[in-house]
Amino acid sequence: MVQRTLKKSQVPDAVRTALALHQRGELAAAEELYRQILRLEPKNSDVLHLLGLIRDAGGFFDRAIELIEKAVRISPDFAVYRNSLGVVLRKAGRFAEAKRALEKALALRHDYAEAHNNMGNLLRQMKQPQEALSHFERAVALQPENPFYHNNRAGALCDAGRLCSAVESFERAISLKPDYLEACTNVRGVYTTLGLHRKAYDITLKIMGMKCIDAATCSDCLMGLNYLSDCSQEEITRHHLAYGMRFGAPSSPVDRRFPNLPVEDRKLRIGYVSPDFHRHPVAYYLEPVLKNHDHERFEIFCYYTNDTQDEYTDRLKSLADSWLNSHSLSDDALAGRIATDGIDILIDLAGHTAHNRLPLFASRPAPVQATWLGYFNTTGMKAIDYLIADRIVVRDGEEGMYAEKVVRLPESRFCYQPPAGAPEVAPSPSRRSGVVTFGSFNNLSKLSPPVIEAWAQLLKRVENSRLLLKWNTLGFEEARLHYAGLFREHGIGSERLLLQGFSSHGDMLAEYSTVDIALDPFPFCGGVTTCEALWMGVPVITLAADRPAGRQTASFLSILGRDDLVAANPEEYVDIGARLAGDERRLAALRSTLRESMASSPLCDGKRFTLGLERLYLDMWRTWCEAADMR
Repeated sequence: MVQRTLKKSQVPDAVRTALALHQRGELAAAEELYRQILRLEPKNSDVLHLLGLIRDAGGFFDRAIELIEKAVRISPDFAVYRNSLGVVLRKAGRFAEAKRALEKALALRHDYAEAHNNMGNLLRQMKQPQEALSHFERAVALQPENPFYHNNRAGALCDAGRLCSAVESFERAISLKPDYLEACTNVRGVYTTLGLHRKAYDITLKIMGMKCIDAATCSDCLMGLNYLSDCSQEEITRHHLAYGMRFGAPSSPVDRRFPNLPVEDRKLRIGYVSPDFHRHPVAYYLEPVLKNHDHERFEIFCYYTNDTQDEYTDRLKSLADSWLNSHSLSDDALAGRIATDGIDILIDLAGHTAHNRLPLFASRPAPVQATWLGYFNTTGMKAIDYLIADRIVVRDGEEGMYAEKVVRLPESRFCYQPPAGAPEVAPSPSRRSGVVTFGSFNNLSKLSPPVIEAWAQLLKRVENSRLLLKWNTLGFEEARLHYAGLFREHGIGSERLLLQGFSSHGDMLAEYSTVDIALDPFPFCGGVTTCEALWMGVPVITLAADRPAGRQTASFLSILGRDDLVAANPEEYVDIGARLAGDERRLAALRSTLRESMASSPLCDGKRFTLGLERLYLDMWRTWCEAADMR
């Protein structure tokens, strides 16, 4: 119980009591007592500092800075105060001032491990990974048993492209603190990027077994399972359904009665929820739909749950009837806004991808809810009524592996809008060089061990061929050496590999002029990457895997009448690639016709695609109206 009044003689005991309350997390009581102490001793620098930390914890950064600066003026040689000031200034976005404060803390105490760590965090945020790394190295040297410093060091190593070194540091952090969720989550992603899928699988199961895991972290793990060849679709489904059981219940009681009029032929309000209304594959695929929606029949609402803004954001916003920047709204607040807007059909465009807002669907803010586009598997949530797919991505008879009712678009679940200003299709490069070049511009996380093995076998089958891999991470030497090592284990020397890092989108498209045949990874295949290769006249060989994420390319190729490029197993995949590489005429014919074939196909027909999508929406609405009439 905090005393109502305080005497001067009681201040030392009061400080100890307030500090104990502070450490137990009883911040309101601690703050009240700190303020009583300051009324008696307004220049008590310790209490000013501690009160500043409470203000910081509450997100009141300006007030925290004011209090801690007072403590610094009173005791300018106390490094702890300057360290805390640097931390709060960083949170407030005042980076230059934060750096000065931390430099002064380190000038006062060269061996101050916490200040080195905080300086490292600041420099990472300032995009100075090498400088950050030097401070994390110093923090680790000073306190080698601190798991947090090892984790932060690993993050800086990732920033610098030293992924293999980062793994060692992440693993050291986890060995010191086995339940360290952040380190486990971080290393899971790096394992996947490095093709260490068995390790990624094991750490994923560990994370999902932790009691402290939140919905976002669980979603991150579920997304990761789609990459792993060691995990079957049946197991993926089981984990998704477990997510639904764990996070699919509303945070408060839900009134299942909706004010929406159950009338079939009225104008419907469609709501799209996404964090990806910016330069992102979801935006690329959604734009032709928003361009072609029938606004006499449908009113389009977009709920943008991210704060990234670019030219794609502006274009999509101009195509919607209503737009809400909702990244700062809680799930409950956004669900309330959606209900107030009277949305009839609410569409999740993210699934378990980053920054999703799946939990808000649990409160069912709209009478009809569906998931489409941004994710490819089940959400696991019973509150989402429909999953929009196509006949290849979700085959007949597989409906039981989805929490939602599967409905299918007539051709593909995607509509591709070719990039404006794409280079013209170049002649077949092998005709000029006499060397067949295979290529993949896919995310390295998709290069599972079976993919590396199959591609190595293909290179052995096709003499004098080479493989071009292009991804941002390959701009770093350590990543190039790692991937060269993976192929060397299968007998392929580095002289047959072309490993390239980042380039602008236009330059990346132009790189297809050097590629004869694009190789699709599995069990998680390409999406936009496949479409771009095909648009540049490059045939894509794919393996239709056991999961939706592994059949997107097969869906595209089916629409183009190129089922002959779809394999059922790795052996057939290698055979298709070897035969195509040996058929110069066929390669040239594909290169000269693919773009025209694609442009005239349903894959690039936004009007046709959107009409099919709207028919699905009307069917969903009709079903709800019929059920409402029976209630």
